[in-house]
Amino acid sequence: MEFVVTSDLRRARETATAIAAAHGLAPEADPRWREFSFGAWEGLTWTEICARDPALRSAPWTSYTHYAAPGGEDFEALRARVAPAVEELRRRGAACGALVAHAGSIHALLHCVLGSDDPHLIVPLDPGGITRLTMDETTAEITSLNDLSHFD
Repeated sequence: MEFVVTSDLRRARETATAIAAAHGLAPEADPRWREFSFGAWEGLTWTEICARDPALRSAPWTSYTHYAAPGGEDFEALRARVAPAVEELRRRGAACGALVAHAGSIHALLHCVLGSDDPHLIVPLDPGGITRLTMDETTAEITSLNDLSHFD
C-alpha cells in the first residue's frame, strides 16, 4: 500500500490510522471526504427527521439525492466538493491506496468515476463495507462493492 487518504472526521481518521499503521504509513486527512453536512438534521435519526418534516416520510432515507437538510448540503454540493479529490486520486498513479470515508462521499465518488448524473444511482453502503476500484486518469472499474466478508 502506498497511501491512505481519509476524511478528517474522527470516526474515519481512527480507522485510517489503524490501516495506515499496519503498512508503515500515516493517513492523509482531507476534509473534502467528509460526510454530508446535515445542517439542522445533524445527529438525528431518519425517524426524528420525519417527525420534524412529515412530508419526508414518502422519500426513503436512502434517497439522498432528493433532499437537503436546512442549513446543510445537497448531493450536488457534496459531489462538487468530492470531485477534485477524486481527480487527485486518479492522478496519483499509485499501484495501491486506501480511502477511508463515509457513505455520502463514497456515493459521490461512485457518481464521479461512473460519470453518472442519474440521481437514482443508489447502492447500499454499510459501515465498514469495503468498495474496491481500479482506476487511472480516464477509466474506473468497480471490482467489489460494499464487501463485508472481513466481518465473517
